[in-house]
Amino acid sequence: MTSMFTLFARSGLVLGIAMGFSISALAGGIAVPEQGTKAIGMGNAFTAVADDASAIWFNPAGIAFQDGVVVTLGTDFIMPNTDYQPLAGGATISPKKSTFVVPHAYISYNNPDLPVVFGLGINSPFGLTTDWTGVNVPFDSATNKSTLSKVELLHFNPTIAFKVNEQLSLAAGISYYSLVNFIFDTSILTQHHKTGDGWGGNIGMLYKGEKFNFGATYRSRVKIDASGTATGVGALAAQGSTSVKTETTLPDMVSVGLAFKPTEQWLLSANVDWVNWKTLDKLVFTRGRAIGAIGTSSTSLFNWKATTAFRLGTEWAYSPTTRIRSGYVFDPTPIKDADFTPRIPGNDRHIITFGYGYDVNKTMTLDLSYAYAYIVKRNHTVGTISTRNGYYKSDVHLAMLSTTFRF
Repeated sequence: MTSMFTLFARSGLVLGIAMGFSISALAGGIAVPEQGTKAIGMGNAFTAVADDASAIWFNPAGIAFQDGVVVTLGTDFIMPNTDYQPLAGGATISPKKSTFVVPHAYISYNNPDLPVVFGLGINSPFGLTTDWTGVNVPFDSATNKSTLSKVELLHFNPTIAFKVNEQLSLAAGISYYSLVNFIFDTSILTQHHKTGDGWGGNIGMLYKGEKFNFGATYRSRVKIDASGTATGVGALAAQGSTSVKTETTLPDMVSVGLAFKPTEQWLLSANVDWVNWKTLDKLVFTRGRAIGAIGTSSTSLFNWKATTAFRLGTEWAYSPTTRIRSGYVFDPTPIKDADFTPRIPGNDRHIITFGYGYDVNKTMTLDLSYAYAYIVKRNHTVGTISTRNGYYKSDVHLAMLSTTFRF
């Protein structure tokens, strides 16, 4: 085990993730499922494939079939675009544009003298950043303000896997989420949470047949308790800051996948992913004292619904060292029209993906992927806060690269 963690530390990815990640608000809910370059090249239909170290996220049972030490280090570059236009027409307005960098790192260690395989993953599968400040939108006003939202979570996932026989493996792991940053602005104050964490778990199984693989995983819900400060804005800034606490629950998730290898050159895969977004029903903020007339407690309602995403993927072994991949995803939004907010200006997503894998040598593989997410235009006309009504049009470009080492 010492050699595994030494190798992982030398990669420098732990520091890179902790300092450099931030997430687009245009993901499904606040989820960012793009946590592996090879996987996204196949539309994330990877639960029944799971054949590099990113299996720790997609299906940890997959590391039981991988020999020695396997390290996968990668980075996502997420480039979202959103345009807003009021119902009455006029100029199109966009939030501040950014390219979000989301690293991920995984390592598995299979010692033939031990009965189990060990793994560790560090990634950021949930997060949110939306910044409408300073762009003159109608929902930036004294009575209705929802212009700046940010959530940054770092996820540590130690896991073990056990090979029951040559076809079947089982796995279990621990999920620890650390809150790095949480900003939630209102007309009266800005609430900034700096600390918080939560614990959960995950299990997985993988059956590998001659031509068919079947995989399934479950990740538990995780309650995050957060604390920080609330500071008045505008004329209320003179009242200073006070403590603030809140809690939220990340959803539990179920993934079921099937992979089929009709020939030596072709691999076909499919996934059904269920995410229980009902856990994110509201945020209740409790402050140490009142600022202005807002009191010591306030609630922001979400009322999200559970969703089911469908994923398809292919891989073609063009040569013994080269593979070409593609995929398609339909990922519905958990946000109902009546509960829509510009904090998360998304909608149902249709995603097409492409990927390329190349074995540089026997120990090193390079993977590249690209994904384009078309987000169905939201014509928001039924909101209780009329200044949020309008037309929201979005899309996302994602570029990913990773390197896998096998020792």
